[in-house]
Amino acid sequence: MAAASRLCGARDVRADRVSAAGNYVEIEWRARILTPAVDAGSRRGGIGRRFVRIHRGHLVRRKAVRRIEMDKSGDFTVTLVSGATVRGSRRYRDRL
Repeated sequence: MAAASRLCGARDVRADRVSAAGNYVEIEWRARILTPAVDAGSRRGGIGRRFVRIHRGHLVRRKAVRRIEMDKSGDFTVTLVSGATVRGSRRYRDRL
């Protein structure tokens, strides 16, 4: 957990994805999922413009987006440079 704590406190965040995990956050970093010992509410506002919300429970780093595939419903799937896929909601589509 020390690595996760250092990552969350760093200004130069290199994570590809941040997702809600109950009251906590999961950070995808170098193909690993980290769960820092901080609650989601305490991390608000510290991420900046490098990340974009694509779903109520997911943020992705803009530069980590490889591909966006739209569904008929208007929802979409984001493929990250790591190969991971994350579902996005049509409600947040215009932010990409």
